[in-house]
Amino acid sequence: MKKLFSSLIGNEFIKNTLASDIRRGKFRHAYIIDGDPGTGRHTIANLAAKSILCMSRNTDEGELPCGKCANCRKIDSGNCTDFITVNRGDKASIGVEVIRNLCRDIYVSANECEYKVYIIDDADTMNVQAQNAFLLSLEEPPPYVVYLMITQNSGALLETIRSRSIVLRTEKLQNDLIENYLVQNNKNAAKLMKSDPDKFKSVIMCADGSIGKALSLIDSRISEPVLRRRQTALNLAKSMLASDSLALYDFMPSLPKKREDISLILEDLFIIIRDLLVLKKYDNAPLCFFGNTEEPEQILSNATSQHIMRIYDAVDEFYKDIERNANINSSFLNMVKNVSAK
Repeated sequence: MKKLFSSLIGNEFIKNTLASDIRRGKFRHAYIIDGDPGTGRHTIANLAAKSILCMSRNTDEGELPCGKCANCRKIDSGNCTDFITVNRGDKASIGVEVIRNLCRDIYVSANECEYKVYIIDDADTMNVQAQNAFLLSLEEPPPYVVYLMITQNSGALLETIRSRSIVLRTEKLQNDLIENYLVQNNKNAAKLMKSDPDKFKSVIMCADGSIGKALSLIDSRISEPVLRRRQTALNLAKSMLASDSLALYDFMPSLPKKREDISLILEDLFIIIRDLLVLKKYDNAPLCFFGNTEEPEQILSNATSQHIMRIYDAVDEFYKDIERNANINSSFLNMVKNVSAK
């Protein structure tokens, strides 16, 4: 049996769905690959396109895409005329003229391959006029055309587009998969794991199931601000759980000046609170902030679920105040007051 997408990490449902269609040679004319950045959307789209155009697609053995045939090599070098990428360029959205050009191009028969595959990047940024124009080509495309639409929010597409496509949603990857991938494919990641395993573990946790994000965080210039923010959130959580008002007041002079930076700290706080509440109920709960259960269990030693929920409510009120453009210091003091209330 031919191996399909063996280089793809995770996303087994998408892999199996596309494998079934490609092996049978019965592709749907349109797929939407939806998910968060860094979860493999572009990798999946490119592997699917190469597999559809691969000259060894109909053989039973080997890899698919093979990476060796003339079509695969042309795609890799950017010289395959039947592999077309459409994107918004430097614009905020994909405009109607871009889609009109695409609609005209689909009626030019495939030149070198059996099919023409169009990857539409950021397809969810198509404006309404562009989506309506695209719908015309989506309803009755030529039999040799396959669309692969990459989106972060497929809900932004018209229902008529979604209903004529197969929507495949990428999944966040498990931390061990990300860890293994980084160590095997990135020299700096392997060095970091050996020299500072705690920092490496924090980078993995910060990645939130995204290989792309994890790779970027290996660069200390990117990871250091993120790790400092996480530590600030953790210190806040510890002070709140200890009901240490003086320690909380000490945070006020060092609060970020930008509201979006404070919001990011509070979002980390929400994740910490989530982990703590889950651990209160389940011993082997999967954690989103902590790399293991040792630290949160120490934090929880004298905390009740009611206390944690009171902290959650106080943080939530502070978060809403920031969104309402309220005074930062006053809102922070109000959070401290709410945390300390009995």
